[in-house]
Amino acid sequence: MLASLTPAWAIDGSGIGNSIAAAIRGIIVTIIEILSPIITVIGIGMIAIGLILGLGLRQEFLGARLAIGGALALATVYLIIPVLLGFI
Repeated sequence: MLASLTPAWAIDGSGIGNSIAAAIRGIIVTIIEILSPIITVIGIGMIAIGLILGLGLRQEFLGARLAIGGALALATVYLIIPVLLGFI
């Protein structure tokens, strides 16, 4: 009267986790790809306007702040973000 017993198989959740991680990774990479050229143009513009202000119009304080801000924007896009993307 006993039916043959089959072992119960556990559901493997790694496929679901990998698909969710891949979707999040794709979203992050897409956002970075969209924003990188925009931030690059803004950074170059900040450097150019800072140099014009600092050298041409004798507004050294404002020009230096703009040029440093533009350099930091470019350093973020081309140095920091690729390192951070290497971790995901």
